[in-house]
Amino acid sequence: MVRLSSILFFSTVLLSCTDDNFPEGLYDYQVVRLLSNETTKTWQLLNIEPESCDSTYYYEMSNQVDSIGVAGIRWNCQSGDYTDTIFIDHATPSSLGLTFSDSLIFDDKTYWIVDEVTSTSLKIRQYPGEHHVRLVSLDQ
Repeated sequence: MVRLSSILFFSTVLLSCTDDNFPEGLYDYQVVRLLSNETTKTWQLLNIEPESCDSTYYYEMSNQVDSIGVAGIRWNCQSGDYTDTIFIDHATPSSLGLTFSDSLIFDDKTYWIVDEVTSTSLKIRQYPGEHHVRLVSLDQ
């Protein structure tokens, strides 16, 4: 009986995530909450590939009810300067029904594919340009 329970438990854990590294069945509003912490959340750049000398170092994501307001502080590695906070755009989570599919679509039609999202970690691919970006939350 214990062995059967263990097998069922591990099967459930293994099958509860998709290849996209975020739990299957997240609703779009849950993704908004993970990204914005219900109000505003700050994310710091850990790495970006390919490397970019003029990249957004901090992202601030705020809950806008049906979308996420995204602002950023850019950093230039040549000058070593940070720019003022700039508003990037509003992003809407893509969904099939209410279930989050895999991307954040901006008003200007650019998008981010979300490879992984938790309350403390975010891994995205930014398009156009196909930058692979890993962020960590500063709001614990």
